[in-house]
Amino acid sequence: LKGRGLCMIKFAKGELEKIKELLRLSWRENREVGAKICGSKDEAVLGTICTGDYCSLELKDCRGKPVIGSIHTHPHSAPYLSEEDVIHAVLDGESIMCVCGNAKAPGIAVEFEKPVPFRNMVCRCWEVDKDKEAYESIRRIFKEAEPEIRREMEELEAKNRELEARGEKWRYVVKDYLTLAYIEAKRKAREYVKRILRSGYYEFKVFK
Repeated sequence: LKGRGLCMIKFAKGELEKIKELLRLSWRENREVGAKICGSKDEAVLGTICTGDYCSLELKDCRGKPVIGSIHTHPHSAPYLSEEDVIHAVLDGESIMCVCGNAKAPGIAVEFEKPVPFRNMVCRCWEVDKDKEAYESIRRIFKEAEPEIRREMEELEAKNRELEARGEKWRYVVKDYLTLAYIEAKRKAREYVKRILRSGYYEFKVFK
C-alpha cells in the first residue's frame, strides 16, 4: 500500500480489493462498514465484514486468527477517529485502528448532499498502543468504572422487567456507554485519548 507517514501495517495480497468493496458498500448503503484486522502486522487480513448504521458498528471476531486491530468507514465524512473509536479499540485490546472516509471533508459526521468522488476516499491508521502510558491509563480508568457501569445497567434491566410484568413496553435503553459511570470514565480518559490521536497516523489511498 502506498501512503504517507510511518507504515505500521501491511495487508496481505488481495486484501486491498476487500477494503475497496467495504468502501463501496458503505457508500452505497450510507452506513458504517468495517471488519477486524487479523493475523500479523506484516501480513494482515480482514475478518468478517459487518454493516452497522450511519454512526455505529459492532464488529465480529477473526475466525480463529489473532486480532490486531480493526478498520471501519465514516460514510461521507472525514477519516478521523472519534473518542469512542479510540476507547473501543483500547478496551478491545487492539493495536491498530484504521478509519476510511472522504479526505476533503472538514470533520467527523458531516454529511454531503452530492456524492463525493472515490478518488477522495482515503484510509488512516493509528497505532493506538504506541503511547503505552495513555493506552494503559484508559484501560485502568474503565476497569475501575466497570462495577458501577454494570450496576447501572442491571438497574435499568430490572426496571424494564417490571414494565414487562405489567404488560408495558420497555422504556430504558440498556447500553454501557449511556450509563453515568461510563460517561464519567470517558471524561477522565479524554486527555489520554487526545494523546493517542496526536501520536500520528499512516494514510493510504484505496482508489487511484
